[in-house]
Amino acid sequence: METDMTALSEAKKMSSLYDESNEIILKAVGKASSLAAIPVPLFDVAAVTYIQVTMVQKLAKLHGINVDNQNKLIISSSISAILSKLISEAVISLTSDSSLNKLLGDSLVKASISGFVTTITGEVYNKHFQEGGVIEDITPSVYTEYFTEQLASDRISTEKITSNIIDNTLSKFGLN
Repeated sequence: METDMTALSEAKKMSSLYDESNEIILKAVGKASSLAAIPVPLFDVAAVTYIQVTMVQKLAKLHGINVDNQNKLIISSSISAILSKLISEAVISLTSDSSLNKLLGDSLVKASISGFVTTITGEVYNKHFQEGGVIEDITPSVYTEYFTEQLASDRISTEKITSNIIDNTLSKFGLN
């Protein structure tokens, strides 16, 4: 009986931790998406970097991890924000003459991609912290393993990403 109560208590704790970490990530995604849509050169990169650093610090605190040295975190968040910017610019360039660009517009493409990259960053760090990792020992292979798992589970696919972009577009216009 006592074992059942301990297991139930542990399950409630894990559920609460899951809910809190998702809330942290979702709030950061909303902020990053909104700021990425602002058409001021390099403002979006700086803003998204700040948001991601703050998000990861909150996730670390939630998992009881002390953030002594932020250098690696700032560098990885900067790389993530720059990658998001480069991917956005590539998509915009590739779709510049298409009806997709006319429908979505540059700002919505930037917002969607920035939100997607921020989501991945949050989920990777959250999983890393859950498994006992700290900021100092995260490596690119952690991201690679995450992507491999997500692709295997069909959570990340061209179809799902396209569907999310279309859903976001429709909701921006109040059509969803």
